[in-house]
Amino acid sequence: MSSKREKRSGPASSVKHGSARAALLALAALAILGLGAAWFWTRGAVGPDSAGPSGAAAIPAPPSPTDAPRSAEAGTVRRDVPVAPTSPPPEDPARFRGRGRIRGEIRGKDVAVPAHWTLVLEPHPTLVGSEHAESRRIEFEHGETRFDIEDLSLGGYRVRAEAQALNSTEAPALLVRGASEVHVSLYLARAGFVDGFVLDHEGRAAEGLRVGIENTRTRERRGVEADPTGMFVFRELVDGEYRIEFGPEGAPLVAPEKFTFRAPTMRWPRTQLPPTGSARIRIVDAQGAPVADAEIVGSGSPAGIVRGRSGGDGVLVAPYLPPTNYEVRASAPDGRTGRRSFAVGLETRAEVEITVQ
Repeated sequence: MSSKREKRSGPASSVKHGSARAALLALAALAILGLGAAWFWTRGAVGPDSAGPSGAAAIPAPPSPTDAPRSAEAGTVRRDVPVAPTSPPPEDPARFRGRGRIRGEIRGKDVAVPAHWTLVLEPHPTLVGSEHAESRRIEFEHGETRFDIEDLSLGGYRVRAEAQALNSTEAPALLVRGASEVHVSLYLARAGFVDGFVLDHEGRAAEGLRVGIENTRTRERRGVEADPTGMFVFRELVDGEYRIEFGPEGAPLVAPEKFTFRAPTMRWPRTQLPPTGSARIRIVDAQGAPVADAEIVGSGSPAGIVRGRSGGDGVLVAPYLPPTNYEVRASAPDGRTGRRSFAVGLETRAEVEITVQ
């Protein structure tokens, strides 16, 4: 009987077991699909820095326009766009409204502070606010080593000292609202010298030739004459930017050049002049007697200058003249005058006599 029950129950049991197995398989498939979907969405949410199964970075799908954030006020789609960089805010002009003060001390490096020196305040060439600064020169007469300058416009300043034959350091000073008082220290040191040699076109010493320099900042001019060896020297020269010329002031024989000097010394390169001529000018009165100390002034066209005074013999020798035609005027100490035109040739000397009456 048991075998019959088994026979009856065998098919039904198989059906029941098959249905259960199918249900379990279906549930497993759904679970796998769910896990796969969860993995996909999770990986997509991590972003491009996440690595996938192959080790490559996961690339997120492009955002849909509908995913853009919405404005809370208008309820419309808001798109973020790049903003162009803006320029820095302009300088606040209120920073330079008011008055300020610069104080400090001056000391010497191996030199004593002289009795007379000048404190120079001027707009700084590069410091912010220099357009608001003012220029001042304060004279000290008793060897003072401390200074205190009040009631200054706020701005960017350069502070320095001037003293005979001495160099000075420079100090910046920025006066602004909230920091309107500045302390600076200045130092004095010995000035230096510049020397060199000048030759004529044949390589001989250009004795007596005028050599001039000009400080391009202060416009101070100095001139010396070359000695019998052609050497020239500018002594007690302070640091700065200069312009040098060879020949009469305003009519150089070679192109002027600029240079920067820093103490203690500098040797200027050897300079050679172009070919020139000369003139021997004799000043006499109506009786033919020589006239001493007569002022002689003239110029050539298009270049050349004659300038000097006659000696005791009434003669002025004008060397290094560009070859051209000249017009010269002579004035005696008693007011008598005379004029003369003449030509100067290349490497020749013109003999000229001017009668004053």
